[in-house]
Amino acid sequence: MTGLPKEAFIELSPASLLVMGRLSSGAGYSYECLTIDSGSDEVLLLAELFNLAADFLVDIFEPAERKAEERDRILDFAEQVIAAWKKGSIAAFAKDNAAMPSTIELAAKARQTFLKKYGLDKTNPFDLDRPGDALREISRIIEWDLFRDYQRRERAVELVRLVLGDMPGNIPVSEIIRKLIDQLPAIDALMLSASQQRKSRAGYSYEHHIESMLLDGNIPFEKQVIIEARKRPDFILPSLAFVDRRTKHAKTGLILSAKTTLRERWKQVEREKGKRRLFLTTVDENIAGSSIEDMASFGVHLVIPESLRLSKETEYKDHKNVVSFKEFCSEVIKPNLKFWST
Repeated sequence: MTGLPKEAFIELSPASLLVMGRLSSGAGYSYECLTIDSGSDEVLLLAELFNLAADFLVDIFEPAERKAEERDRILDFAEQVIAAWKKGSIAAFAKDNAAMPSTIELAAKARQTFLKKYGLDKTNPFDLDRPGDALREISRIIEWDLFRDYQRRERAVELVRLVLGDMPGNIPVSEIIRKLIDQLPAIDALMLSASQQRKSRAGYSYEHHIESMLLDGNIPFEKQVIIEARKRPDFILPSLAFVDRRTKHAKTGLILSAKTTLRERWKQVEREKGKRRLFLTTVDENIAGSSIEDMASFGVHLVIPESLRLSKETEYKDHKNVVSFKEFCSEVIKPNLKFWST
C-alpha cells in the first residue's frame, strides 16, 4: 500500500461493508472485492437483497439461495392472490390480507413481538438491561421484517389489480403483455412509492417506540410541542413549561430528539436547542468521530444503543458527549424525576 498517492485512498464511514465475491472460470476461481460505504444508497440495496439485519457483522451468502428464498415467499402469496382474483374477490382480499397498517399499528405489532419473544410485559427502560439495544431490535429488525412482509403483499396485489383489474376473465397473454407495456408509468410510480414508503416509515417508527418506552417508564414528557420560530422538537422532558422556568431545577429538563439515521440531519435539531439541554438519540452506526466532535462543540449529546457504545465497528468510543440509552435513563433521567414530578 506504500507509495500510493493520498488521493488514491477513500475515507469510508464507520460500519462500511467489505464485499468479496467468488467468480468461476475455466481455470478455476477468482475473487473480487469492493467496499460499500455505510452512508451510501448502495448499502441499503445490499441490505435488502441479502436481508441483512441491523446487527449484521459477517456472513457467507449464496446469492442464488437468497433469491430462491425470496421467490418462494412471493410465489406462496401469489397463489392466494390468483385464487382471490379468479373468485372476483381480490378487492376484499387486498383489504384483509395486504393492507399496510399505519405506522402506529405496525410499531405496536413489533413491540408485541419483542415482548412475547423475551417474556416481558412492558418496555420499561429502567427494567431492561439494554434498553437502547431493545429499541434497535424492535425498530430496525422486528418492525423492518414486518414492514417488508406487508409491503411485499401490498405491492403484489396492487400490481395484479393494475394489470388485470378486479374482475376475473379469460385474458389472453397478448392482452396481458399489452397492459403491462401500457401501464409502465403506473408500475414505475408504484415501485417508487414503495421506496419512499420505506424511507419515511423509519423515522416515525423510532419515535413511536421511544414514546412507548417513556410511557412504560412513567417518564413525564411532551411530544411535538411548538417552541419559538415554529420549531417542533420530538420530545421535551418533562415539559416546555418546566424547562423554561426561571428556577434552579429548570436546567434538569431537556430536549430529546430522535433520528434513526443522522448524516447531516443532526444540524436540524441543533437549531432547536437554544439554551436548553439537547440529547439526540439514534440507532445509526455510521457516524464518523469528526461529526461526533462537531456535535459536542454545539452542546449536542448523543444517546445510542449499548452494543454500539463500545463497538469496534463504530467511532462512538471515548467521546464525552456520547452515552448509552441505559446510561441516559439511569444517570440523566432517573436522578431528576423527583424534580420533574413537582
